Amino acid sequence: MGDQWITERDPAPKPLFRLNADLNPGQITQVDYAANGADVNVQRTVIRDGTVVFQDTVQTRYEAWQAVCEYSRGMKRSGENGDEKDATALPASIFLAW
Repeated sequence: MGDQWITERDPAPKPLFRLNADLNPGQITQVDYAANGADVNVQRTVIRDGTVVFQDTVQTRYEAWQAVCEYSRGMKRSGENGDEKDATALPASIFLAW
């Protein structure tokens, strides 16, 4: 299946960061991974004894979804101006090494 079958692509939304009170202090974990979405068309043909019996196109929509990261209570990071921000502002780049 080549790119000609993909009619539209949607980028994954920005990551979601949410508090998980069950995590140990200072712990952060990624519980779901981002995926891009796409509209995909697949043409199928049924051939019996060299004769085309049936032919159609199946259309499928794959929804994009965001990465989900959970963090423990009290997590902070330093902001651009040296101020403290809640962990919900943590950049997604902290997960690239995982």
